[in-house]
Order: sequence, then C-alpha cells, then structure tokens
Amino acid sequence: MSEILSISIGNTGTKIGLDFWELLCLEENIDPCGKFNSLHQNWKFGYHKFFNEVSSQTYTPRALFIDTDPNIFSIVNTKNLFNPAYTISGIKSLNGNFAKGISSKYYNNESITLIDASLENLRKLAENSNSFEGFMITHSVAGGTGSSLTSILLEKLSEEYPKKIKSTISVMPSENNNEYLESYNVMHCMNSLIENADITFSYDNNALKDICKRTFRTENIGFDNYNRLIAHAMSSITCCIRNDGCLNESLNANLNNHISYSPMHFLITSQFPLWPPEKTCLPPEYSDYDITFEVFNSDYFMIKCDITFQKLMQTSLLYRGNCIPRNISLALNNVKFDMKIEFVEWYSRGIMCGIDHDIPEIFPKSELVKITKHAFLCFNSCAISDMFIKLLSEFDISYANKICLDRIHQEGFDDEVLINDRERVKMLLEDYGEAAKEYQYDESEV
Repeated sequence: MSEILSISIGNTGTKIGLDFWELLCLEENIDPCGKFNSLHQNWKFGYHKFFNEVSSQTYTPRALFIDTDPNIFSIVNTKNLFNPAYTISGIKSLNGNFAKGISSKYYNNESITLIDASLENLRKLAENSNSFEGFMITHSVAGGTGSSLTSILLEKLSEEYPKKIKSTISVMPSENNNEYLESYNVMHCMNSLIENADITFSYDNNALKDICKRTFRTENIGFDNYNRLIAHAMSSITCCIRNDGCLNESLNANLNNHISYSPMHFLITSQFPLWPPEKTCLPPEYSDYDITFEVFNSDYFMIKCDITFQKLMQTSLLYRGNCIPRNISLALNNVKFDMKIEFVEWYSRGIMCGIDHDIPEIFPKSELVKITKHAFLCFNSCAISDMFIKLLSEFDISYANKICLDRIHQEGFDDEVLINDRERVKMLLEDYGEAAKEYQYDESEV
C-alpha cells in the first residue's frame, strides 16, 4: 500500500482541496459523512491510498488543511467528512505578504506554531498508513500563506521525509490584478518549488479563465469555476493511483514518466471534452480521434503556452470511459501527423497511454455535463518557458518601480532575498532554453 497524504494550504489551496475531495467521494460512492455506499460498487483496494477507514464502512480523507486565516475553516469544519483535528489555523491573515509569514518576528510566533502543528499531524497521518508514498499539496504561489507556508513546509518535508515524493498543484496568478505583492510572493515560492518539490502540476488563472469563457459562453465566471476545473484535473491525475491502473499508477510512476531532469519538473495538463448544460443541444458523441485531437489543442492547456515550435518531452495520455484501444492507436497516429507533434531526440517512448473505463464524475449543479469518454493529457515541454518569462517580467516591473517594497522591508527582508529568488528562477528558464537549443541543434545536424 502506498498511501498519499493531501495538504491544502491557504485560501486557494483549501478551496481546491475541498472540491477535489467532493469529486473523489462522488467517484468512490462515499457520502458527505464518510459512509461508503456498497450498493453501487465494491470497495477497491486502491481507495485506501487516499482514505483511512475509521470504522466499518466509514472513511475519512488522509488530508490536512492549513491557513493563517481562521475564517476559511468555518467551511471545512462544517463538513463531517473531515477530521477537525487535521484542520490547523492561525489567528489572522498574512494580507498577501509572503515576507510576513517567514520574517523572524512573525515566524518565531505564528508560523512556527502552524508548521510544528502541521508536521505533528502529518506524522500522525503517516503512522496511520502502512507505507505512505508522498504528499500532494494544493496552494497558490501568489498568496501570502500559499507562498510562505508552502515554502517553509516543503523545506521541512525535504528534511524529515527525504525519500518521499512531494507533488504540488500550484496555481499561478492572474494578470492585471491589484495585488501588488503577488510578484514577490510568486518569485519566492517558485524558488522553493524548484528546490524542494519533485513534481509540480502548474495551473494558470488566465488559461483557466479563457477555457471557462469558451466553454460556458458567459462572463459570470470566477475562481470557483477555476477551482473546479483544477479538481477535475486532479481527479484524472489520481485516477490510476486510486484504481490501480497501468499508467501513472503512483506518484513515483508520475515522476519517472514525466521528469528526466529534476529541476525541470513543471508539468502542463489539458482535458477534453468540457460541455456545459446551458447548451440547448445534447453533447455530441465524440470519437476517439476528436478527443485526442482536442486535448492537444492549446486552447485547452491549463497553462498559457504554445507548443507549435516546441518539441515535447515525456508525455502521458489517459482515456476515461468508453474508449477502444485500437481506435486510440489509430487516432494518435493521425493526430501526431495532423498536428505535427514531435518529441526530443533522446526520448523514444512516444506518448504513453492508458485507459480507465469508469466515466469521470461531475459536481452536483455542475457547469459541465457528464460525457461517456474523456481524455486527460499531461506532459513536460520547454513550452512552459512562456510561464517563467511572464512571471519574471511581472517581477521586474514591480521591483524596478519599487512597488510595495517597503512592506517587504518592514518584515526585516532586504532586496538580496528577492534577487536570489529571481536568479534561481532565471537559471531554470535558462535550463529550458539550453534544452530547446540542443534539440534544435540536433535536428539541424540530422
């Protein structure tokens, strides 16, 4: 048994975590009180990887929620599914300032208490596991808590659990917002992700917003919509882990299948179809070719990037629902030719595929309609450089204009911390750039 411990940090991380667990309960026929409905299906052994049995036919998630702001937990603690002992809150919000979370005057009081309590609770969760494999952390890189406490916790986990895999579901900020400290929060958190995380599934609020606009054809969309899209992606990320599938059946398999050079562990995901109930016509019967073609369409990438002129590295494609292996093989061959998909020269495995015949669930009163087949793409590519270029540019603008730097200085930080964080992110961008140049060079030599 290789259990996975879920950690939700900050406002965004907690809301995504709640959506994720709601979706998992729907897929595994567990009611809001943790009772398993054995009339619908048999309990699968893989479900224990995410749920702990507290009594006969009653389960609770292997989950921990952490936030400096106690208000968010008024939501968590009303849900009988979760154990209140694994809800850790502070006294007040960090007001979007990462420096406040790790400064000596705050860290020695509030943050150290939260982190110590978090580590103690994680030890208890680990003790209730047979042989847990690692962690799955949901957070925002732009929030004060999501950036600072995630950074501290990742460092502590690397020290205490060096052989356990640390995966993150990391949400990048929106453009043109009024949170002036975000670019500093992002740079500090990205540095920590590079150094201490093993796998980072990256999500971009701008990309999620565009997907929602195209899908729902309305302007009345917000972060709740984005969070549910991420939860759907997490359902597919964990699908084979829970169902003992043949593709990405563990965090370690995800690591081996997608990462070749440890700092370059930022992955891009895509999913199709997304069909809103507001459309008057019924969802079409998509063919295996249709869903394969569209899942490689950059319009559905959950990070803003373009793979047109970039070769792919490690790539996996999970089909869920009524899909036929022979049709998938033909569809992939056609799509690779039609879309001119190419891989780096040193990677010879092509696209790794798997099928889970269970149809993905949707949320009650969801923006989406349940469809009989679904494709989920996860890949590593130099195209993610676009994300790092944008983050560095936003940081450079804020820093050059000294926007809100005084709020960083008030917490005892000098500019050297920010500059060092920026340099580490720039080094990773250069790694991606060198990789792309090498591939282009190799291609010209052939």
